[in-house]
Amino acid sequence: FKEIPEATILFSSTAPIVYCSKHHLDFSQMRGLKAYILPTCNGQTLKAVEVESVTAGTGILLKAAQAGTYKVPYCEDTSYSLNLLHGTTEDATLSPTEGEAVNYAYRASDGTFQRIAGQCQQVAGTAWLQLPGHVAEGIDALSIVYGEAGSAGDVDGDGNVTIADVTSLVNFILGKE
Repeated sequence: FKEIPEATILFSSTAPIVYCSKHHLDFSQMRGLKAYILPTCNGQTLKAVEVESVTAGTGILLKAAQAGTYKVPYCEDTSYSLNLLHGTTEDATLSPTEGEAVNYAYRASDGTFQRIAGQCQQVAGTAWLQLPGHVAEGIDALSIVYGEAGSAGDVDGDGNVTIADVTSLVNFILGKE
């Protein structure tokens, strides 16, 4: 019997948390724990898409069915998806902006992301949100809508991977969405 290395994640409540691991993680067999990335922003709403695995260093949102300790197995490799969350595996100091991007910190008390006003300490093993400046213009807070498991590459969150996903991604980068 070979023991599979795993990450131990503690939930003191059922409130979602932001998380980042130094290892690839496999959520495909987890009971009572779901992982989400944030691939799209529409106005003041972020679309959270459930994922089955994440690469090391990826910022994710985790939702637990109940408070307690969850053990998530490591995995060998996984695919990458567009994600507006940025994970940190070391303590970091964030500024309100980075280049032309705007940074937002997760506020667990109401499950929203708030624009960073000054320097902000980000603890290792967590994540923050970063939006292009043209998308963040006039937005101080963002709420989250949780969706079901998506496919890698499903940028627009419609459940299908098509040329429309490429168009959505290009338009987002160019500031047209």
